[in-house]
Amino acid sequence: MSSILLTEDLGPSAPSGNQYILYFKSDGNLYYKDDTGTEYILDIMRPCKPGGRLTLTALTPVLTTILSGQNIIRYTPHENNVCPIYDGTRFAPTVFSELTQTTTDTTKSPAACTSNVNYDLFVWNDAGTIRCTRGPVWGSTALRGTGAGTTELDRVQGIHVNKFAITNGPAAGRGTYVGTIHTNGSSTVDFVPGNGLSTGATNGLWNKYNRVPFNCAVNESANTYTMQSVTPRSMNSSTTNRLNIITGLEEDGFVVSVYGACTINANGEGGYVGIGLDVTASFSALQGNMRTITDLTIGKNVNLHCTANGTQMGFHFYQAVERCTAAVAAVTFFGDNNNPPNEVQAGITGQFMF
Repeated sequence: MSSILLTEDLGPSAPSGNQYILYFKSDGNLYYKDDTGTEYILDIMRPCKPGGRLTLTALTPVLTTILSGQNIIRYTPHENNVCPIYDGTRFAPTVFSELTQTTTDTTKSPAACTSNVNYDLFVWNDAGTIRCTRGPVWGSTALRGTGAGTTELDRVQGIHVNKFAITNGPAAGRGTYVGTIHTNGSSTVDFVPGNGLSTGATNGLWNKYNRVPFNCAVNESANTYTMQSVTPRSMNSSTTNRLNIITGLEEDGFVVSVYGACTINANGEGGYVGIGLDVTASFSALQGNMRTITDLTIGKNVNLHCTANGTQMGFHFYQAVERCTAAVAAVTFFGDNNNPPNEVQAGITGQFMF
């Protein structure tokens, strides 16, 4: 590695008048170090955009397998290994290796994680050590809160940073916001694309930058079951027939669909399926068209479908909900009808970004 000592301004991320060692590395990029020895990449080599992703597996920026109860959050390179960090005047494009943050950490985060809450994560320069630190817990699962002591965000030169100082973490404005997590009942983080009724589908991880699709599904496993009530309930009385999703900012749209089928056992009877937003026994008015299909022919099978789309911020669950049109006779609903390969498959699916 060859280097040269410079005393001129290196661009918007380097204060004028200081001395810098300028050098190329084996990756072909041009770097420099400041007086503290912290390594940066020259502004002209990279756009001012964080290049990493929050993940739960070492050196794996895009998750594809089920991970439950994870207690280590990682910020790992994805598009590149550079994260801009504000120094009070400008954003320094800072080189980083994979950063880790444990859910039990109390030394570089305000406190250990608690259960069923949201946290933002920030990348910052701790006197020459680059860290990824949790902010304070959100005010609620849907809102960050505002004011000192909260995780309120501010936008500086187009990049979100922490508006207020974080205990054991960055000073106000010195942490670059990279994403949000949601903890489960054990104060750890889950990534479960679904297809299991024991937990539903859950994504407790959301990235501010370099998002990719999260496609999830939960399939009803019962062959058939009956219902005779106009009062809505969760599909087959299962509160795990749902999608549990965290979103840090309201920037992307989502699509959620519920599928079902039923047989009519009496004239005037029929079945509904729908989507409950954070509720298990009612239909929510999302930005979708709730489909209700009835059929007056006794013994006739009818397909049921509801799709909703929109945007959300915070942690929410999307519940598959059903009911009958009248309590005339029990309606037979199909789960999978136990008839492969031409079976009916009831359940809930979703497409999100994370």
